[in-house]
Amino acid sequence: MFTILLFMFVFASGAAYMAAIYYKKETWIYALKPGTMLLIIGIALINLKAAGIYGILVVSGLLFSLSGDVFLMLPADRFLQGLSSFFIAHVLYTAAFISERADGESNPLIWIVLILLALLFFRLLFKGVKEKGGIAMIAAVSLYITVITLMTGTSFFSGQVLIIAAALFFYLSDAVLAWDRFRSSLKYRDYMVMSTYFLAQLLFAVSIYLFK
Repeated sequence: MFTILLFMFVFASGAAYMAAIYYKKETWIYALKPGTMLLIIGIALINLKAAGIYGILVVSGLLFSLSGDVFLMLPADRFLQGLSSFFIAHVLYTAAFISERADGESNPLIWIVLILLALLFFRLLFKGVKEKGGIAMIAAVSLYITVITLMTGTSFFSGQVLIIAAALFFYLSDAVLAWDRFRSSLKYRDYMVMSTYFLAQLLFAVSIYLFK
């Protein structure tokens, strides 16, 4: 019953966050973005003990994601700090997927598609990345694209549709954010980024219940 209540609170908080963006309520935005993540983490914690190492890694990833959210919300530009937090989160998610790989095999075609997509996307972003932060930003973004590609690819190891969907939603969320920051401004960026982001994190939290 408590888990169901948490789910209801997550959806209510996420919807309220979208409304706060629409009405430009800055205080509510600052409260609801990390608040929604805390509720999602709460869902994961309920089954943490039964999920073993997978659960610990996923919850750790959620916590670093929360840290990244806070950095990106600060008035001063803390993009690299936020990027670093999410980088660690993706490393933890990758480790979680590897720890629960279903059959030890992966489809090479999946990796080929993901790598080609990553190279194409970085090529499209390159000029903007260089203008925003020079060599340091190029290195940071290239490493980030590498780790999120790795995270997405290893999600297929699980053989679980829910986990694969979570990884793909996270990939999409970050892709939209990167495109808006380094390529061209997107009118509905916040809605696209946060709806896919919250959904991805919620699915990661729920995935803990798959492993008992």
